[in-house]
Amino acid sequence: MTRALPRACSYPACPEVQPCPVHARKAWATTTTSRHKRGYDWQWTKARNRYAKAHPWCEWPGCAQAMVDVDHIVPLAAGGARLDTNNMQSLCTQHHKEKTKRDAMLYRHVQ
Repeated sequence: MTRALPRACSYPACPEVQPCPVHARKAWATTTTSRHKRGYDWQWTKARNRYAKAHPWCEWPGCAQAMVDVDHIVPLAAGGARLDTNNMQSLCTQHHKEKTKRDAMLYRHVQ
């Protein structure tokens, strides 16, 4: 049976192979910790519910779906404000998944 070749680290110009000891995935990219340890406590729930009530539709340009999730525009791991309504947006499931995927790629090297 043939073995796959080791993959290079996805960080630009890094000479290591995966899993890279320097650029391994950050803890925010997984959900192995509880929501409370990640900052989603009663204060977040209260702020989220207040925002959702005021913004019941997906705020993605051109979308007319009902909101499902309140998302941080700038992720917490990238320094986004946790309870600031200027850093919140209501999104439908499809657009929340798209934004989360984009954020994971964009902010994966943030430490």
